[in-house]
Amino acid sequence: MKSTPMHKRIKRHIIGPDHDFFIATSPSLNQVCHEELLSYSLPVKDSEPVPGGVSFKGRLSDCFCANLFLRTANRILMRIDEFKATNFTGLEEKTARIPWELYLQENSRVRVIVSAQKSRLYHKDAIAQRVLSAIHTRVPVSTESLLDQMVFVRGFEDRFTLSLDSSGDLLYKRGVKQHGGKAPLRETLAAAALRLAGYAPEKPLLDPMCGSGTFSLEAAMMAKGIPAGWFRRFAFMDWPAFKNESWEYLKKQEEKRFRVFDHPLIFASDQDENACKTLEKTIADKHLSDVARVDCMDFFALDPSRISHEPGLVALNPPYGLRLKNPNENKLFCEKILRQLLRDYQNWSFILVLPEKNALKILPPGVIHRVLPVFHGGLSVFLIIGKI
Repeated sequence: MKSTPMHKRIKRHIIGPDHDFFIATSPSLNQVCHEELLSYSLPVKDSEPVPGGVSFKGRLSDCFCANLFLRTANRILMRIDEFKATNFTGLEEKTARIPWELYLQENSRVRVIVSAQKSRLYHKDAIAQRVLSAIHTRVPVSTESLLDQMVFVRGFEDRFTLSLDSSGDLLYKRGVKQHGGKAPLRETLAAAALRLAGYAPEKPLLDPMCGSGTFSLEAAMMAKGIPAGWFRRFAFMDWPAFKNESWEYLKKQEEKRFRVFDHPLIFASDQDENACKTLEKTIADKHLSDVARVDCMDFFALDPSRISHEPGLVALNPPYGLRLKNPNENKLFCEKILRQLLRDYQNWSFILVLPEKNALKILPPGVIHRVLPVFHGGLSVFLIIGKI
């Protein structure tokens, strides 16, 4: 970065000091995400799980790293300012005082996302229009540019918090899959399940109803040490403070730690031949074939002892609801899966995503270690962790 007056301001006000950040997560996953954040030993401060996510203080580089590494986060917001406003004039004037030229490139396409509760200003479109107009007084913004930056405005009891989205697309979009199943599991939920189940890369993982392969792909990246955001872009790459040479250096250092496996330890399978072919191509394209393998096979015909003599982890996101020919058979189908696990998966740990808990009654005491209510495909379901 050249040493111009603008660049000096950016270094002094944006790159150098600590800022407040908020990691948005799916409901029920904020504690998991907080533990994950701590596991990377980033020099963040005052991190804690809060409603809707995790808050922390850190430098801009910590925000960049969090986007790259975190597997259970939805997006990361950088807090810009907070102030009281009871009328539109005050809102616009205080927003215009923010040095937006330090945060946004000229001619960026800016979207303003508003939520407002218990405030005298509550009309979301009007708030967004005033905020956008105020930003434009500091830095020209456009609707024609290919850049896309979201500014989040939260109003509560007449206090407004303005945040800049650092992520862009939601972080579950890893840039790995170019395909999807009928109800694909989000990568963030799969990552959380793998963490909660204590997934160990040196032990076998079976994904026998793989569909689009979310469990297998996520586990493969974890096993090889590939960061969650390795294959994608982020919104912060268009910030004036972003240094591409520093980012490429960080990625080169990470790449040195990638692991190579002598033989696959992740085994994906499904009875849908097309799904298996698509997943196999994705695994090959992303150079994951050393750790993951795909076979076309029905779960109920699968003998895990022929795949691995050592017990490991089996992860299942079975079809339910409208994906079944008869949605009323949810409970019976779940019970059939559980009986199969009891019969053939002794000493295996398991992950199950199920629409109801009633089927779990057939399991002996002590098998289930954790039941976590989560959202998947717009439905409230249960993430079940246990060991046979």
